[in-house]
Amino acid sequence: AVVSTQSTGGTAGVALRACVPPGRAPSFTLPPATMEFGVGIHGEAGVLRCASIDCKSTVAKLFEYLADPRGLNLKSGDDVAVMVNNLGGTSELEMSVVVNEVIAWLAAHQVICYRIYSGDFMTSLGMHGISLSVLRLDSEGNMLEQLKYPTTAVSWKSGQDLSEPIDTVVQWNPTTSHRDTKPSDTDTRMVKILEAVCEDLRAKVTELDELDRVSGDGDCGSTISALLLALRSEIPTLDYSSFSTILAHLAEIIEKHMGGTSGALYTIGLTAAANRVKECEEEKCADNSSHLRQATCGLEAAVAAISRYGKAKEGDCTMLDVLCPVLRVMQFNAAGNTSSLTAMCSQSADTGVLKTKKLAARAGRASYIGTVKTSESADPGAVAAATWIKSVCRVLYQEQLNK
Repeated sequence: AVVSTQSTGGTAGVALRACVPPGRAPSFTLPPATMEFGVGIHGEAGVLRCASIDCKSTVAKLFEYLADPRGLNLKSGDDVAVMVNNLGGTSELEMSVVVNEVIAWLAAHQVICYRIYSGDFMTSLGMHGISLSVLRLDSEGNMLEQLKYPTTAVSWKSGQDLSEPIDTVVQWNPTTSHRDTKPSDTDTRMVKILEAVCEDLRAKVTELDELDRVSGDGDCGSTISALLLALRSEIPTLDYSSFSTILAHLAEIIEKHMGGTSGALYTIGLTAAANRVKECEEEKCADNSSHLRQATCGLEAAVAAISRYGKAKEGDCTMLDVLCPVLRVMQFNAAGNTSSLTAMCSQSADTGVLKTKKLAARAGRASYIGTVKTSESADPGAVAAATWIKSVCRVLYQEQLNK
């Protein structure tokens, strides 16, 4: 088994910082914003030094070495087990991002991974980097069974079985990209909505920070402010060719520019909404073609995804206490005129915010410091959600009046 493993396995490493042996200088020196591929486990320098690149590109470069015919010759259709090894100074968060990109690369290249391991199996002291090891499995399944054998080795971490599908966060693969031309007349409504959302949320930044100081770290408004700065610059060049595409691009912008839990949840929610709206667009039936129907389906998907991944529900004193009642208004009044519907959605959003003043938080940081919450403070996430919902409603209402 050992001989077989030596002949059918391969490893490639990359580092952002060298290891520092006790009482000695670093084993090699890397300038800032530089990374080195091919580093050794004993602190040896690598074979390629380049400017730092993102995680997806880094993983692809490591697999490029492993796919080289002179080495492992990894190719589509291979059955493999994979180890992502922490070289000592890589955080758990960074490791998780790497593992996610490794799984995505394997799937995209049709390499069948039956088991994946992640952890600090063999470190290079405090080197900030990872090594990626791939073992080509035998067709009889003997290697895979041996990998599953129980062991008392303290540092061995049991891997994740990938023979069955694993749960992944919703993802979107856009077929279109940002464009360089200015929006056409048909894009005017969406441009007005985005500009109104930016304007109204910016006016709430200080209030949101103050509300967040009650039970959070006081940066809810500041986090949104950073997003708004990026969003405003993107509005002229967004692709407005379809509702689903707009939602997908908004998710991308939020993912890049909005930090915190809210940023992650809005990214997940908008991505889920984009996927559902795209289904409505492709079905091409009269009912699904209306913007109201698409918006309702999109909000349903967003609420479900936010609830699932945020581990929260209506009544937990979160943004869902605004989103859920607004969704019900849209579901039950699909045949109503725009003016009355926008008024009801705005009122429902305000009512949801008021309810959070009386609710005990059961999700997020506020849920475990409970006594700080007072009946006079609304949930900042709910306030932010109500703000953009009312911005959308105001633009649609004004549009209806001008017809």
